[in-house]
Amino acid sequence: FLETSVPAMDAAKVSRIKAPRKDLPQNLWRPPQKRLFLGPAIEATLQRRQLLQPLTAKSVPSLRPTEDTLTKEKSSESLWGQEAWLSILTGEKRVEIPFSEIGAASHGEEYIQWYEEQRAQKRAAEPSARRGSLMPLGFWRSALTDFALSSLQPSPGECVQLKGRASLLRHLEANATAQGPKALAESISFRFGGENRAVLALKKSFGEQMSLLDFAASCGVLDLDLDLLAGEDSPRLLAHLFPGTVTIDCGAALSIHGDFETPKLEFQRLQGKWWLLGRYLALSGLRLAPVAPGDKSQSWEDLKLRLDVQLKHLELCMKPCFMASIGPREAANGPATRQLSRDEWLLFFQDLGEVDARWRRLLNEAVLQQAFEKAADEGMLTFEAFKGALKNVVEALPGAWDCLTLVAKSAVQM
Repeated sequence: FLETSVPAMDAAKVSRIKAPRKDLPQNLWRPPQKRLFLGPAIEATLQRRQLLQPLTAKSVPSLRPTEDTLTKEKSSESLWGQEAWLSILTGEKRVEIPFSEIGAASHGEEYIQWYEEQRAQKRAAEPSARRGSLMPLGFWRSALTDFALSSLQPSPGECVQLKGRASLLRHLEANATAQGPKALAESISFRFGGENRAVLALKKSFGEQMSLLDFAASCGVLDLDLDLLAGEDSPRLLAHLFPGTVTIDCGAALSIHGDFETPKLEFQRLQGKWWLLGRYLALSGLRLAPVAPGDKSQSWEDLKLRLDVQLKHLELCMKPCFMASIGPREAANGPATRQLSRDEWLLFFQDLGEVDARWRRLLNEAVLQQAFEKAADEGMLTFEAFKGALKNVVEALPGAWDCLTLVAKSAVQM
């Protein structure tokens, strides 16, 4: 039966189990009743891509283009231009990475830090084409990125503050402004829309002269971070502008030149303390300032949201000042409570006269005594009560904050 059935099978069915041809370059796919489709070989694809590579792009980075190669390349120069990676492929640029000095456990952070240092040194050695700045480009952009990432879920006030900071830092980045006194002066001018407008606005708000707390208040309203703008020069900058209880011309901060002497450490701490407290008192006063019905715009609402964010941050910074003002005392039962007594409260403001005589006259003993009595609990101030006492000080001087309203209204880039 099998001998007679095999020859009778259809020839087409037998051909389907036929062995594939050995002379074909690769396997074939034969669709039913259609022509053959042959995919391109990988070697052919690589050869075509090799022909598209620029003539200077060799496989060995140490090879350099010869004069003949450069002559042949002129025809394709418009296509490839001066690409940065060509100099790396040709070996024109070499960088030795200190692998032995970088730990494997850094997860790339030390490599990034090393790269940033190398880039800063290179740009400091070569004159920059952007107005002669010697600072590494991208500093203000990096500062903006760090500030934006400081809060994963920003509140409405933080969004308003981020928008204002972004406009300022992008302006500094576009003008290649170096960190230091120039950045502070450029920031003040930018906030007011120009140097002349800035001087007029400050004189209209504070008069011909302004003190340390006046300057701190204006920077607080304009949301200028002195430590970010001036960097390590911020203590020396303050000491240069306000070497004692003197007042300065309102335009002095816009024209600062020369080197600064390093002040004594105690004077730096004193100025830093009242630079912080001055901004807190000023922003609290502006937050409580009455607004005319015609001034209730969206910009003013945004300002109040931003002030709340700034005050919250300043409260965290004031905690060490509060703790340092508490004198040693014995605890009858358990550890000593961290509270401020009446004498310590008055002593807290005593050194204000060494840096700002005008505001020391305003914050006299009568004002401080009344603020303490309203906030104290059993003759002592906790930190929350301490903030309440500062609020009482602000409310006791209602007319002292009107100048800050003029500063806020004069600012056009916020």
